[in-house]
Amino acid sequence: MRVTVVTPLYRVHNVERLYDNIAQVLKGMDWQWMVVLDKTSPEASDIEQFADREDRLINCRYDGGDRWKSSIARNLALDVEDGWIVNLDDDCLLHDNAGLILRMISPDMRVVAWQTIDQDGGLVNYPGSGKHASADANAFAYQRKVMDVGTWDVREDADMYYFHKLRSMFSIAYFGVPGAWWNVNS
Repeated sequence: MRVTVVTPLYRVHNVERLYDNIAQVLKGMDWQWMVVLDKTSPEASDIEQFADREDRLINCRYDGGDRWKSSIARNLALDVEDGWIVNLDDDCLLHDNAGLILRMISPDMRVVAWQTIDQDGGLVNYPGSGKHASADANAFAYQRKVMDVGTWDVREDADMYYFHKLRSMFSIAYFGVPGAWWNVNS
């Protein structure tokens, strides 16, 4: 099954490191990378040049100006036909475990959650339980078909809100291992 990584991109200087990370973690899988860039960004041409070199990259544009641009950007995954959606912020990286989890999950699963850790290996959040029970967009993945029941709201706490919406409708497989590195690519 195809994996689509969605990245709202503000730090264009990270694009090659992000691509290399995704390519390494998802090696051998059918994947694509949806880079979502505010069309008013002066660096838009840099991404176009990169997109010309990489056939897995989908370069999307949207009209910026909204305070919560990343939620708007994540909703562009509605254009994906099928498969898994993994959100990856441009200051984060996928952990090797994310690829292992995506390879081993059952096709019947709709949502999976994993830990997000910092560069020292400390737990940042985990949508499971305990004192770190929060859901950053980088801490869960879902099949595209779940977006048919609701999109990302444009609000400050959209990550946690969207996760709770999914949790109220679907069973979630919780993996108590890191799936993403948080704030390591600034």
